[in-house]
Amino acid sequence: MKLDRLLLSSVIGALTLAPAAAHAGQEDPSSVLDAYLNLRNEGCDVSQLGSPIAVRVLRNVPYAQQGKIFKSPELTYLFEHDGGWYQPSSATADVGSADDRACVRKLDEQEKKLRGRVKMKKSIEQAITRHTGAVLDMTRLVQADFKKFTQSEKTSDGMKVWTLGFSDSGAALITIECKVPLADAKAKPPVWSKLECHALAAG
Repeated sequence: MKLDRLLLSSVIGALTLAPAAAHAGQEDPSSVLDAYLNLRNEGCDVSQLGSPIAVRVLRNVPYAQQGKIFKSPELTYLFEHDGGWYQPSSATADVGSADDRACVRKLDEQEKKLRGRVKMKKSIEQAITRHTGAVLDMTRLVQADFKKFTQSEKTSDGMKVWTLGFSDSGAALITIECKVPLADAKAKPPVWSKLECHALAAG
């Protein structure tokens, strides 16, 4: 059953709790910068983060805050479209504070654990990473105790479609689906501004 993204948080809330949203009265972040700051300021408990894409993005936020120029075009695109705070200035920019360094270490360890379980296709990861909403949905909805991971990349009805699926401990399937018109996907460079992503739940 497909659920509208606006309804998803309330419906899925009984199944999964995001680390940042688990604290009473805290609003869902509207940017990946906010998601990272919430995580860091609440002690950087990364144990419930289950998406390697989301963990990778959060791990790189402190570098982006310092103006790091990334080699990865998907990270560059994401941070450039995350609210105007990212100002690239140096390829050697490093993490600024001790709290950030500690959180980055935890995120790095969690990402390595998840990568050991999930062999994600590079093209799928690169596409989905570019969408702020998809990354934020994964920080909220995909927990680290997922039992099964699926992925697909296909063309359907004139669209290029990338999907990731995570079955959680309650047997609910959390699917992140992103798509862009095929002509825009084939353009040089692709027209990523046409990328649309949605979180779907079935259970």
